[in-house]
Amino acid sequence: MFERLFYGIFSVAEGGFLPAFTAAVKFVSLVLIPVFFGFSAWVIIRIWEFRPKFNIRPRPAIVPSEKVARGQWAEIMRRFESGMEADWTLAVVEADGLVDDIFKRIGFLGENLAERMAGISSQEFPEIEDLREAHRVRNNIAHVPGFKLYKSEAERILGKYEKVLKALEVI
Repeated sequence: MFERLFYGIFSVAEGGFLPAFTAAVKFVSLVLIPVFFGFSAWVIIRIWEFRPKFNIRPRPAIVPSEKVARGQWAEIMRRFESGMEADWTLAVVEADGLVDDIFKRIGFLGENLAERMAGISSQEFPEIEDLREAHRVRNNIAHVPGFKLYKSEAERILGKYEKVLKALEVI
């Protein structure tokens, strides 16, 4: 008698309780899992609006002092004003190096300035688009054979680097 009852509970052929329960769990899972993932995505999108917006400003202890950065910037501008194309391009490369060094000291992770800039939004640092454009020109100088930089373009790019350095409050 117990054998027959036990067999009836677990038997698929007789439509026992366990097969019916398993089918119900599978059905509910197929419906609830997509609903759960959809709800999770909706919650993440809603929470994203409330994420903290960081205003990037350097801490004085980790960024070159204003005096040192001003000295480096003055040397870069002296090089630019020399009047030779090689000096203009070198001034742009040195300005990029100065900004890269400051970003590294602030604590941005990455192998180079492009990787450090990747995690910064224009809401966090409004001057980031100027820096990205200036860095593109620096990359053209370094990687494009025969790239010619005119003085007016070099002056414009150095202006963008200066804007970034002023926003970081190091010059």
